[in-house]
Amino acid sequence: MATGKTQGKSAKGKSRDKDLEAFDNNKTDKTNARAEAVEEVICKILNRYSLPYRERLFFEQMIDDIKGYKVDGFTIDDFSLIAKFNNSQKIADEARSILCHYFCQLCDIAEQEAKQKDEQEIIACYENFKRARGLLRLALPTNHYCGSIKELEEYKDYLGIKSDDESYLHTKDFKRMELNAYFFEFLKRANNYFQSEPSIIHYLKKDELKQREKDKFRDNLRDLADFSSTRALDDIKNSTLTQNIYDYVMKNFADFLAEYKEPEINFRALIAK
Repeated sequence: MATGKTQGKSAKGKSRDKDLEAFDNNKTDKTNARAEAVEEVICKILNRYSLPYRERLFFEQMIDDIKGYKVDGFTIDDFSLIAKFNNSQKIADEARSILCHYFCQLCDIAEQEAKQKDEQEIIACYENFKRARGLLRLALPTNHYCGSIKELEEYKDYLGIKSDDESYLHTKDFKRMELNAYFFEFLKRANNYFQSEPSIIHYLKKDELKQREKDKFRDNLRDLADFSSTRALDDIKNSTLTQNIYDYVMKNFADFLAEYKEPEINFRALIAK
């Protein structure tokens, strides 16, 4: 009897081992298939004209860094989000196109920020101006607000004061109002000056631009998922791909640009073809 029980346990153990082996094999097959799908996404981006030459080189650098484990928290498996869109060739192409557009937009923003390093003087002036205006406002006389020189002139017209009327123009109340008028006129003109500068415009809107591109990338993928009935909404919501690409581009594109050289075009070779 003991032998029968032992044989029964042995048979069950072998059966369990086979089930585990089958499960492991199935899991391995899925992992391999997923890795192959991701590799296909990356290869098609690099082998086609999905990206401009410069951005394609930088994308290739990013992939090499990821595969070389040089980027904390960024793995090649993050791109499995794009690989999910495999219902048809058209849907797969569109998903890659959305990714490439996002990548290029981030490169443009990073390039603008790199250029701003040469424009730090005017940005520093703007920041100093913002700090100074608050302090100066505290020094203004209270209860004598006047928002502009035009408003001051209108007030004088309202009172019927002529330019040669010295009596009221030298009173403390009018002088305080005049001081307010010139101060706020200065603020308005200084604001107009700074906010008409392209570098300041980008400086003020850069965070808004960055967030807008992230949101647009996710929204475009959601729209494609809805259109193609791809079960990817949770993946889009929880994926780290959006933030990881953003972090990599913002951190590394300026250094890439510093070393990048435009390729020389051999016009004779082109004509010969």
